[in-house]
Amino acid sequence: MRRTIVIFVAVAAALATAGPCAAAQSAKVAALQVALRSHGLYTGAVDGIPGPMTRNALIRFQRSNGIRATGQVGMATRCKLGKLGSPLLGQRQLSRGRVGWDVASLEFRLRAFGLPAQRVDGRFDATTAAALRRFQRSHGLTADGVAGARTFRALARGGKPRSVKPKRPAAARAVVHVVRPGEGFAVIARRYHVGADALARANGLTLSSVITPGQRLRVPGVARAAKTAAPRRAVATVVHTVQPGEGFIAIAQRYGVRAVKLARTNGLVLTSVLTPGQRLKVPGRVVATRANAPVPSLRHTVSAGESFFSIAQRYHVSPWRLARANALSLMSTIVPGQRLVLPRGAHLGGSGSDVDRATVAGAIDRWSATYGVDSKLARAVAWMESGFQQDVVSSAGAIGVMQLLPETWEWVDTMLLGEVTPRTYEGNVRAGVRYLRWQLDQFDGDVRLALAGYYQGARAVRERGLFDDTKQYVSVILQLYGSV
Repeated sequence: MRRTIVIFVAVAAALATAGPCAAAQSAKVAALQVALRSHGLYTGAVDGIPGPMTRNALIRFQRSNGIRATGQVGMATRCKLGKLGSPLLGQRQLSRGRVGWDVASLEFRLRAFGLPAQRVDGRFDATTAAALRRFQRSHGLTADGVAGARTFRALARGGKPRSVKPKRPAAARAVVHVVRPGEGFAVIARRYHVGADALARANGLTLSSVITPGQRLRVPGVARAAKTAAPRRAVATVVHTVQPGEGFIAIAQRYGVRAVKLARTNGLVLTSVLTPGQRLKVPGRVVATRANAPVPSLRHTVSAGESFFSIAQRYHVSPWRLARANALSLMSTIVPGQRLVLPRGAHLGGSGSDVDRATVAGAIDRWSATYGVDSKLARAVAWMESGFQQDVVSSAGAIGVMQLLPETWEWVDTMLLGEVTPRTYEGNVRAGVRYLRWQLDQFDGDVRLALAGYYQGARAVRERGLFDDTKQYVSVILQLYGSV
């Protein structure tokens, strides 16, 4: 589906915007109370309860700032609230010195871990950090006093401590990472699931320090246990030589492996640039008779009247992946007698699902209305990704109607929805449409960039621009708009 997997996104809408009519003891209401108190309009306790005092203070604030007095908190209201009005919890990493709505939300949740009620003020100080470390220890997290993706996930689960099984004593040594060209603290930290700030501090550096290829960095909180190697057969790993125009996805599809695993095996990320002649180890593939032996591919001979979409539905694959497997555009003309390579996972027979196209389309329209997304746009994305099929699974592991990677689906549940959606067509559509809404928000409603972010990843779009295949992806969806 997209070229990067969301593990931790620097800008993440952790909690949907909610007004003061949320449930009792809401961290969002507490953050609103903190912000209104800073403007001298709320004098009550920061208790997270959406009572009349909070609502009246909010309405007075809206009227005095020329905002329609609805008693609901929207973007305009939060902007006028100033530093304490944004961002939402989960949109950035939190550490000492931060000020904002997200800090107040976090502090309110940390009262159960020793943070005094009077210190819920939207300012991340030493007292906040100490309570956060207590929370992290109780959940088996690295107690670094920095709120990142793992901390947010624990908070979204309700903040209940989980039992931590005692680890067996074992000889261990710290993991040391050798910096590769193009890597920075953020890239390395994501690879090992640690905070970028913690990684820099563990090496006596700051995030603004320059790191160079070949430099060795100690990874905090990560150790490699000494293991006794089991006897292994002497085998040779398949090595692929990159050809002009090839990328991770094309190579991964050829060998039937996940693109992200191919990149990781070679110490790279999916946004790394590959050059012709570069040699890549193929994970899970060993030489049987000769190196680089091509993997046999299933093929389909086009019959009269067939299209990418009808063939994709027949074999339960994504139309987009079918076209890509044949180095064609989804809008290319195919003719009877033409032989098409079928992507990995293609199969004949029933899908095991009785969900028809009309039912899926209805779910797309329903969730589009819920999250304020143009249903024609959401339909075009779903048709492009899967042809409205729930049982489609890509070689990269993307699944369902909206072709969400498992990691992305989990992130949407945790950071955007605050609940686990069922792993059904309905849950997939809901999560996918919500993710599309988030992309639109990231790019201020720019549909072209939002679609690019859905496929390529928002951060990669901002930092690298649109890749060639991303431009094609966006172009095809815009052509499909209103026709499916």
